Amino acid sequence: MHLRASPFRTGIRLSFLHDMIAAALSLPLAALLRFGEIQPAVDLLMRTPETWLTFLAIFSITAIAFELPSTVWRHLSTGDLLMVVRVAMIAIVSTYITLFVASRLAAVPRSMPPLHWLVLVALMLGSRLFAAWLGQDGRRRGPMDALRWQPVLLAGASDSAVLLSRLLRLRRESPFEVVGILDERAGFAGRNVDGIPVLGGVGDLDRICARLALHGADPRHLVLAEPSALSSAGRIEAIRAAGRQQMTVHDLHDFIRFVNDIPRQPAASRVEIEHDRRSFAATKRLADIALSASALATLAPVFACLAAAVAIRLGRPVIFHQIRPGRGLAAFTLYKFRTLAHTHRADGSIADDHERISRLGRFMRRTRLDELPQLWNVLRGDMSLIGPRPLLARHLAGIGADLHERASLRPGITGWAQVHGGHQLTGHEKLALDLYYIRNYSPRLDLVILAKTAAMVLFGEKIDRGAIDRARNHGNTDILSVESGVS
Repeated sequence: MHLRASPFRTGIRLSFLHDMIAAALSLPLAALLRFGEIQPAVDLLMRTPETWLTFLAIFSITAIAFELPSTVWRHLSTGDLLMVVRVAMIAIVSTYITLFVASRLAAVPRSMPPLHWLVLVALMLGSRLFAAWLGQDGRRRGPMDALRWQPVLLAGASDSAVLLSRLLRLRRESPFEVVGILDERAGFAGRNVDGIPVLGGVGDLDRICARLALHGADPRHLVLAEPSALSSAGRIEAIRAAGRQQMTVHDLHDFIRFVNDIPRQPAASRVEIEHDRRSFAATKRLADIALSASALATLAPVFACLAAAVAIRLGRPVIFHQIRPGRGLAAFTLYKFRTLAHTHRADGSIADDHERISRLGRFMRRTRLDELPQLWNVLRGDMSLIGPRPLLARHLAGIGADLHERASLRPGITGWAQVHGGHQLTGHEKLALDLYYIRNYSPRLDLVILAKTAAMVLFGEKIDRGAIDRARNHGNTDILSVESGVS
């Protein structure tokens, strides 16, 4: 009976073979860096073959002694990376001490040992980090349905918090994502734990929730990841504050069971674009890329001036970000220049916009300069220059049967709703205008929107009741016959 080779054992052999190849290449590459030319490097290796052979022998023994090949590359830790550096250092030092005792390193330049070590570490670490990145890419969370997304806060900055965060990131279908950590210990606020910000203590929960809500990340769950990090009074306060914010409180183990019990959701239905408009959609995407890239490069001085003005007048950060549903309801991060000050009421809630906006903010909103950072969203493919306005998830929840049709196109910086009233429109009016555009978009309609956008920037927003009525009553009619009556 033949037993199949263990994949883990096969991985060890391949890892060891990789490290030996890296070691074999490290000396020639170090010599090439030292001399800057191929011929002197070749001459050195030909004169001192014992250097190469001695190093390979010592390196192989050191790697096996420290069990270096047994590391699983897809799950590298800081300790694994430090072990690579340590093995390389021991192998290099042992090699050159041995050669010094044997031959006084007569033919080897004194700068070779440190160069040799740097090259060896670069080869071994670089390949490992690349392999780990590829492995994580295969497990990386896909586009999240913004309407199902459930942000999570963790109480206690600990190893348990890190493990839970990584578990949720690895589960592609999970709607849960850790957006922040609470910790009462002095000096922890403002730090990052595994890339997750420590936002403050339990006593700051109301203020933290209000701040996260501004960014479209209203926390739904509070998980006590490290109960011992909270005093009895702190635990009671956490439960009370979570109740005020309508958050569900879980212990760590209960939350893991809760996550595992959530059934997989079927993929959201997609509205297909008619065949005769697919070529225009592809052309439109190419135009978005070209125009957004050109605008970002051309307007760089404007960006710098606006950023400086916001930093001086409103402080940092100068860029405001918010999670919004995009094409197919996939969540993306929208960027804008900040126009509002950080102003809180006595109860920790955020003050209304009219209490927080400055003259600079009004000017930027009036001229749409605050939306310039969205050119980056266009270049990335999150948005288009022209399309339905990207609304917050809570504003889409009541749309109903038209939801997926509205999400069939990328949201736009400007669009049919934006140029016919924009912020002054009701939700139903915006929906009617957005659906009108989706059902009738064409090159001509996009040109009309661009012209109306320029007029809106110059003269301000103006509600067009005629366009709204036509969108409600004739959303499916041909754009050529409808547009002729639009002023």
